[in-house]
Amino acid sequence: METTGSQSFNRLFPWQQLFKGDALSAMLCSLVGSVCLCLLLLVLFFIADLLESRGHLQINPGEQEELAAIMGLPVPDEIIQKPVVEPEPVSVDEETDTEEELVEPDDDSDLTEDVSEEIEVEEVANVIPPVLNLPPLVQDDTGILHLAWWSRDSAVGAIAGAMYRNIPLTRTNRSALFFLLMCAVVFGLVRTSLLAMARRYSDAAALETVTRLRLNIHEHALRMGPSDLEGRESESVLKLFTHDATAVRDGVASYVYRLGRHPYKLALLVLVAFSVHWIVSLQCLLPLAVCWYLVHRERRRVHDAKARSDDHSIREINLVGESLQRSRLIRGFAMEDFEQQRFEASLDRYQRNATSARRQERFSQAIFRTLLVICFSLIALLLGAKVLATGGDDLTLAAALCLLAIFYCMYHPAEMLMELRRDRATAGIAADRIFRFLSRTPPVSQAVGAKFLQPLSERIHLENVTYSLPNTGVLIDGLTLTIPANKHIAFVASDPLAGRALVDLLPRFIEPTKGKITYDGEDIAWVTLESLRAETVPVSYRDTCFTGTVRENITCGRTEFSLHQVTDAAKAAHAHGFIQRLPQGYETVVGDGGESLDVGQEFCIALARAILRDPAVVIIEEPRIPLDDDTKAILDDTYKRFLPGRTVIMLPFRLSSLKKADQVVMLHHGQIAAAGKHAELVRKSSFYRHWEYTNYNEFRQDSEPVGELMSETN
Repeated sequence: METTGSQSFNRLFPWQQLFKGDALSAMLCSLVGSVCLCLLLLVLFFIADLLESRGHLQINPGEQEELAAIMGLPVPDEIIQKPVVEPEPVSVDEETDTEEELVEPDDDSDLTEDVSEEIEVEEVANVIPPVLNLPPLVQDDTGILHLAWWSRDSAVGAIAGAMYRNIPLTRTNRSALFFLLMCAVVFGLVRTSLLAMARRYSDAAALETVTRLRLNIHEHALRMGPSDLEGRESESVLKLFTHDATAVRDGVASYVYRLGRHPYKLALLVLVAFSVHWIVSLQCLLPLAVCWYLVHRERRRVHDAKARSDDHSIREINLVGESLQRSRLIRGFAMEDFEQQRFEASLDRYQRNATSARRQERFSQAIFRTLLVICFSLIALLLGAKVLATGGDDLTLAAALCLLAIFYCMYHPAEMLMELRRDRATAGIAADRIFRFLSRTPPVSQAVGAKFLQPLSERIHLENVTYSLPNTGVLIDGLTLTIPANKHIAFVASDPLAGRALVDLLPRFIEPTKGKITYDGEDIAWVTLESLRAETVPVSYRDTCFTGTVRENITCGRTEFSLHQVTDAAKAAHAHGFIQRLPQGYETVVGDGGESLDVGQEFCIALARAILRDPAVVIIEEPRIPLDDDTKAILDDTYKRFLPGRTVIMLPFRLSSLKKADQVVMLHHGQIAAAGKHAELVRKSSFYRHWEYTNYNEFRQDSEPVGELMSETN
């Protein structure tokens, strides 16, 4: 079933749809929102480091030039030396003089030594570099410089250094704290807005998908619906349209939102953790993954065990409740002791199952908490040991807190991705039910090259017609019947479904299992459905008003009918009076979403609907509830005005309608049991007489036929 649901979901929403339209917009918003979360965590890391270090920085003497580069101070690439003045060439005479000077008395030797020392000092000065503008070894109030220096070999350090060099607000403690807090607020607000937009786009993508699916359901239901004699199919279709379509919408929205958000969020969080300290992050992620896997497996095991326990509990509680419905049997046969023992045994088993389920649930919760505590303690131990071992040189307290925050943020997306599989399976199962309905072949379809049907002028002929339902069996069995044009024929049957099936065969709402039906010799299977149904119009109490104006209910949304034509049809059906009394007259909204009408009023509107179309064949199915005297008089007058000159096929409920028919056809076991006028059948057919007595005798509970019968008797 899970595989089938997965296939149906892939058919409903293939993965390529994630990169189109609203789904793509949702993914982009989620991605940028995840980036904002990572930036927010980094900003909080900066704030924690600033509060921990208070902007104090101390470096070793050999690290000044590296710190100067981070701070953006100018550092010379090479030592600049002063030019050395070379001695001028000396002539021979001067050499002689010099040699003579060298042999002068000793009292001038001290002077010569002093001059030589001065020359050496000057030469040394020529090769000593100038004094550089290097930062001091100890600094305070440096803003984020401490973090930039501590993490100088990582991506975080590069970001902090770039911020320090280019944003003056980050160079002092107070301004840096203010700037970082503002950044945190901005990132938080932007992330919240982006996630709301992602949710909205996900809902839009899901709504687009389910709207397309509902259109297909509606279109297919219109093709399949007329064949639903028992009304069961319409209930299942309504469930598909509402419950299953809603499940599909929720599943698609969850799929788009979670798949577009959580995988990228996890990947970015891992990347940020590695940028803070990749070795410590790797050491912590391994036990976290193992713990999460164990927790998830235990949770799934408990869920399955709870489902089994619930099944056992339901079975036992049903057995316990059975005795509440058997009190007559128990008291009548003195089974009190036996039933008491049976009841106590069932109740004891139910209590044991319930107690066991609760015990397993508590044990599972204890395991969850234990695993979480162990995992948290292990992570805290790893981070704390790292901080204490290095004294903050390798891992600071702020970095450890940042890693803890990152690991905490990883839990939710991991859980959501696991729940995504369950939600996807649920939506897939609902989609599979919908696709199975959509794959059903309509029982009635128009033949290629179908002809246009002319109005009936001679007869309707049913030749060896058979119709059956899978659950009900044969309703019409080899029926052969001729209905003359312009006659009023009433059909009654021992099985009401048989009469309903017969009248639904004429407009081809259903298709005969065997045999054929002809209009003036033309097989209706080879005529267009539009022309057939234009000349064969049903008037049924089952066709209640839809939510719309009275005018729309009479015209069925067709704009070619003028208001004058609608009014004339309503007057002919005696509906104009109560329509005028409605709040907005013909523009009053009726149906489930508007004004309520009684059964008689809705039937009058159905008659006006047929009168407006002026068909050659009218199929009337009278309401199956008692009507008041005024409504009965209205219907009789409408029949008298509208039905003459037309072929009328009726499923009557009133005795007066039976008596006015030109012919009554009695169906039993799908075949004609009797046919003729009502009075004739009462005299000659015992079966019809029995049926007439059963349905219209004065002792039955229905007041309408009884009243008619009593008045006619008097």
